[in-house]
Amino acid sequence: MRKIRTEEVFSFKGSWKTPAVLQYTRVDLDTLLDLDVLPSQVDYSLLFEDLTVAQEPNAHPRHQVLTKDEMPKPGTLVAIDAEFVALQQEETEIRSDGTKSLIRPSTLTLARVSVLRGNDGPKHQVPFIDDYIATSEPIVDYLTEFSGIVAGDLDRNQSKHTLVPLKMAYKKLRLLVDLGCIFIGHGLNKDFRIISKFVLWEKKKGMVVTDGSIDILVP
Repeated sequence: MRKIRTEEVFSFKGSWKTPAVLQYTRVDLDTLLDLDVLPSQVDYSLLFEDLTVAQEPNAHPRHQVLTKDEMPKPGTLVAIDAEFVALQQEETEIRSDGTKSLIRPSTLTLARVSVLRGNDGPKHQVPFIDDYIATSEPIVDYLTEFSGIVAGDLDRNQSKHTLVPLKMAYKKLRLLVDLGCIFIGHGLNKDFRIISKFVLWEKKKGMVVTDGSIDILVP
C-alpha cells in the first residue's frame, strides 16, 4: 500500500482504470419498507412557526413569522443577512523572506441569519426569520465587532433570542430557495458557501448578479 495524490485517484486516463459503482440491495427490501406512508408534499410549516430551543427566549421578538397568506412564490423578493463566529483561528507562518504563508484557514460557522420581506405590503422590510444558531462547539472568537454576537447568545440556557439547531436554519433557507425566492444581500456567494457545505442554489442553476455593493441571487 502506498500513498497517492487525490488527483490520481480521480483520474481515469489509463484504459485499465475504469470507474465502477457497486450497489447492494436486500432481496426482501420491498417487504420491509412501506413507501406509501412517506409524505407526498413538502412541509412548509417551519416558515410559519417561531420555534426555539432557548430556555427563556424573548417573549416579544422583533421579527414576525410569515402567515400562510404570505406564502412565497417564484420571484418573491427577500433580503438576507448572515453573521458568523469562528470555531478555529487561522494559522499562519512567517517565511524566511518575511512573507506570510497561510497554513490553515479559519473555520467559520453560521451564528445568526435574518431574512426580511422584500415585496411591497403592510409588512414591507419586516423580518420573518431572525434565528440564532445553537451550538455546543467551543467558539474561539465571536467576531463581535462584525457579527454583534456575544457570549451567551448561542447558549440554550442563556440566550434571549430565537435559537434553532443548524439543520433547522438550513432547512428554512432551502425551502425559500426551492420556492423560487430572489435573495438580495451583500456577499451572497461567500455567505451561502459558509452557511452550507454545498451551494444551496447550485441545483437550481441560479446565479448571483452584483454591482459591487449589493448581490441578487436569482434562482
